[in-house]
Amino acid sequence: MRHMNPIGRRQFLRGAAGGSALAVLAACAVPTTSDPAETGEAPAMEPATISFWHIWGGVRDEQLKTVLDDFGATHPEIIVEPLLLPNPGYADKIVTALVVYETDITLIYT
Repeated sequence: MRHMNPIGRRQFLRGAAGGSALAVLAACAVPTTSDPAETGEAPAMEPATISFWHIWGGVRDEQLKTVLDDFGATHPEIIVEPLLLPNPGYADKIVTALVVYETDITLIYT
């Protein structure tokens, strides 16, 4: 019989973060319809807002802001709200969010 190693906390959090990121990206997809396209002007849509959790402080935080500004300039329909998670306690916040199914949160952990 093959012994299976249980996954560690870091592996779980990486997988959960990846799954959350995929869920957010899927939610941003344009829905398909079978109705024919109507002619005329399309109604204005409200921009989508994404909470982007990260653990990069200092210089990396400034670099991330530059990247997000560039993204915002090319994708005005998406507003990204970065949130720097402090090192002590960030794992508890992530696990709590996953437990209460806050699926509109994206986390990058490296």
